[in-house]
This record gives sequence, structure tokens and C-alpha cells, in this order.
Amino acid sequence: MPTNPLDEFVELVSENIIEVFVDAGNSNEPANINISETEFENQYDVLYRYFQNNNYERVGNIDNRTTINDSNREERILISKFLFYLYNIHNIGFIPDELRFINCSSNAFHDNYAPVYGEYFGSHLTSNSGSNNYIPYINHKDDLYYGYISRNEEAYFFIEDSCYSEHTGEYYYNDEVAEDCGLEWRECCESWYPDENSCCDSYRNQDRGREFDNTFNGSYDLSELSFTRLSKTSNIPYTFGVEIETCESSEVWSNEDLNFKAVYDGSVEGHEFVSGILQGNRGVDEIKMMSQHLRDCDALVDKSCGLHIHIGGAVFNRRFSIMLLKLCAAIENDIYSILPESRRTNTFCKLLPQDTINSLDFHNYRDKLGSIIYQNKIDRSRNKKNNHPGGRYNSNRYYWVNITNYSTRTGGNTVEFRPHSGTIDFHKIYNWLLICMSIVKFAENQQRRIWTSGMSKNKLTLNEVLKYGLKDNLYEKVYAYCLQRANRFGHTIS
Repeated sequence: MPTNPLDEFVELVSENIIEVFVDAGNSNEPANINISETEFENQYDVLYRYFQNNNYERVGNIDNRTTINDSNREERILISKFLFYLYNIHNIGFIPDELRFINCSSNAFHDNYAPVYGEYFGSHLTSNSGSNNYIPYINHKDDLYYGYISRNEEAYFFIEDSCYSEHTGEYYYNDEVAEDCGLEWRECCESWYPDENSCCDSYRNQDRGREFDNTFNGSYDLSELSFTRLSKTSNIPYTFGVEIETCESSEVWSNEDLNFKAVYDGSVEGHEFVSGILQGNRGVDEIKMMSQHLRDCDALVDKSCGLHIHIGGAVFNRRFSIMLLKLCAAIENDIYSILPESRRTNTFCKLLPQDTINSLDFHNYRDKLGSIIYQNKIDRSRNKKNNHPGGRYNSNRYYWVNITNYSTRTGGNTVEFRPHSGTIDFHKIYNWLLICMSIVKFAENQQRRIWTSGMSKNKLTLNEVLKYGLKDNLYEKVYAYCLQRANRFGHTIS
């Protein structure tokens, strides 16, 4: 079978180049094999002419290869075979911009040159296995940028479509890589910034009055919940969260250092600001900073707004539900005595059904407890293993103590207290939080007292609940606060 003249050419020129390369490259110095027309004119001048005239083809990103021009197909295949042979068999690379070869194993190569990520030249070859082979485009590092080519990889590349972040001091291969690395383009500063970082006042102003979600961001970490100190919650370990409704929040901007989010609530004109899961001293401090931030941003509340407290971490079972409802029914008048009169008639924090709760026991709980949670009997389709038939915003959640969350799969594993009027005052929020935590602690641990209270001359009071739940110093402060609030609204509590 006759020999292919192209193959003969590749072998002949390769041997000659290798011979020169070996002679010039026995040391660690760069092996430069200068190409001239004279050296190639006796064999073939395609290579030099092809590159000297800048007719070579940089294929570009592997996923977006250019096609071979049929008019130059023979030349391209010839050059590709030649360069592929040198690079893969002898580790000799060709530098198109300098029209010379270099030993890719030498120190000079590693110190000064690099394959350019995403760039190849020449037409592709198909190996016997059917895979495509490309010749890397080698260039001097001074003409390249080093940076991220993916979230976890770095390489050298041309500047053409790359991105630079003044904030991180890093280059990124293109916009998609920058975004994958957690950056976003900021027109205000004309630079790339991490998603969670503000860059200037102009950017923060753009974010004013919008929804955002920074829960578990910044200074508060969910993984640290079980290690926090509890002195500010009187050693009560329950987790908690706050929901602050506002009537005006157009100037509130996203503070990435705070563990909270802004959402729209159809019951109020402004945003509802919802904390992440909090606990202990750090959680109390988080509420204080959140409250101060809302005050600094001129958030407003009115009588249409409410403050909701969620308490988690208790043993939420049938017994707890019965005891909690009986306790809350017993102290309901005390609770509303420390709140504005408008809260008694607010449809989003309704009074409890006293008759139903007074008759509630462990025999009729499917009907009685079911009517409070579902307006229907507890059965196989209505229980804590299933979503609430009315969805997340079911009407049963609007009693002042809401047990639908932990009683179904629709909400979180918390009990919600809804009667407090809207406020961004930390002092009020903190006192109300301690009241709610004391109620849950009493319902979980004083069930005999709750169960027999109806037959006792000593009726349950908010004072008794606070005294049991809080240590002396906090109890005195919270009870004094309750007395002051009741007096303000023309009521008395025992």
C-alpha cells in the first residue's frame, strides 16, 4: 500500500526539528527552534507561511469550536498532525505569537509560559478511538491573566471576556464564572462584588423598601444555637423567633449582618420583618440590633400591625396542646390587660373559645382540639403528619395562641403568640418574649397545676406563670413591666 505523502512530511520534518531541539536543549535553558522559510523551503514552507501571515485559527472554547474551512482543510490537517505529534510525543510546544518551539518540560517554560485556558489552534484530529485532540495555545504569562475558570479551579487565560473584582482582587474567566463564584455586577461602582456585600450608599439605597432574606447570615450561626449562653432568657433553652409587622418600611435596607428577612404581609401596608431561629443571649442581642436597624431606617407601626413571637424546642404533643390551651384560656384576661384595647377585637389575634377549652379533656380531644386546629375532627387525614387543609394561611391560625404550626406539617415546629400590638421598641419586644417563654415553660412543666386549677380557689394568673418561669431578677423586671402596662390601659392584674 503506497505511503501517504503527508505522513512522510510530518515524520521527516518532526525528525529534523527534534534533532535540532535535542542539540539546543540539553540544559535547562529554553530550547528555541527558530523557524525560517529557508529551513523549510527544501521540505515544505506551509508551517512558517501559515503562522507568519496570521492565518492560523484559534479554535476557542472547546464547547464552541469553529469549523474547519474546507479551502484550507489540507493545510490545517497537515499542520495539526505535525504540532500534535511534537507536543504529545516529544513535549515540544509551539508559540504562535513568537513563531518558535519550546521545551514544555524546561524551567523556562514553567516560569514564563502557560497553556491558555479555553484556547486551541489548528484543526482537530480524530484519533483511532474516535476522540478529538487539540493542540494547546501556548503564550507568555505576561500577556495572560491568572484567575478562576470555575468555582474551584484557576488557570491562565486571555483578557478578552474576563472579569476583574476590585473587592476580591481576583480575575474571573467570564461573567458566568464570576456569578458562579458568588459575585454580582454593580453598576453603581462598575465592579464585581460578592452577593452578600454592600458596596456603597447608592447600592444600599437601591435595596431600600424591598424584600430580602439574610436569615442565618452574618453574626448569628444556626450551628451555634446549642452553645449559646442563656442568662438573658433566664436559662430557658427554647429557641425563638420574632415577626415585626410595619405600616411603613420604604427606607429599610437589607443589612447582611443581621439574621432576618423582609417579606410582604397582606394584612399590613409595610413589610413584615422576620428573624431567623434565635436562642439565648445571642438571640436577644440579635433582636436588639434588628430593632435598632428598623428605628434607624424610620420604619413605622400603627394599630394595624402586630408583633408575633414563635417559641420552639418544647415537647409539642397532644398533652402539651391541651395544657397550653387551658393555661392560656385561664390567663387570657391578664394578657389582654397589658395590651391596647384594640387587640381584643383584632381578627388576627382572636380570643380563645373558652367553652370549648373548658370542656376539653383526653377523651374528647379529637373533636374539641380538632375544632380549634382544623374546625373539624382529628382523624387520619387531619393530624400532624399531614399539611393543614386550609394551607399555611388557614383561618385557625388567628387565635392569639396559634398551635396549628406544630400540629400539622404546614408550619414550623413552633407555637406562635400573636396578641401583642405592633412595635419596634426592643424593651417591649424583650419583655413580651420572656412572657411567651414563661407560658410555654409552665405549660410543659406544671401540667398538674393547670389540670386542677379549675377546682382550686387559687386561680392561675400571669404573675404565677412569670414567677415560675423566670429567675428573681428577671421576674421582678417583667412583672413590674406588666403592672405598668396594665395601669396605662386602665386595668389591674394580680
